Amino acid sequence: MNVKNTWIALAVCLAYPWALLADSWTYEDSHHAWRFSRGFRVELITDARRDGSARHYVKIVSGSRVLSILNGVAFETLVASPDEQLYVGLSNYGIPGTAAIVFDRQGRIILYASHATGNFAYCRASVTIERTWYDAAHPDVQFGEDGVISLNDCEGKRVNLLTVVGEALAPRGDPGG
Repeated sequence: MNVKNTWIALAVCLAYPWALLADSWTYEDSHHAWRFSRGFRVELITDARRDGSARHYVKIVSGSRVLSILNGVAFETLVASPDEQLYVGLSNYGIPGTAAIVFDRQGRIILYASHATGNFAYCRASVTIERTWYDAAHPDVQFGEDGVISLNDCEGKRVNLLTVVGEALAPRGDPGG
């Protein structure tokens, strides 16, 4: 690198310091299954491609029958309601983008929120990967008799999932502005 290129690189770093904090990642094939009663399972699959991209999807399976495939969905936390009719998936990762998803035993999506379209109250966020909005170590997802799904946010506060998602997806600022 010559002196001119060194000065250009230094100027870019000073002008755009956030660029130094950019994330990097590589995909690897992965398969994780959560097993429930009566042969029901939820499979999280990452299919890494040679070009560096990946296909993320969730497969809902009962016995040997695939009930549904949810494309572009991934989560680290999955919790079933006591009757195993509802499932809540939560993610603190920006890729593929799922923040929260609620689906039923047939794989029908009831609620979906993405980090790309939502503005969650993040405790930590990086340029691409980290999107910490809930307490992944102790999410304590609970299904209330009144239909309310609650969990611990990243500050340890008990929150209503629907309220958090509604606030994250609400328009911000002056729409005319």
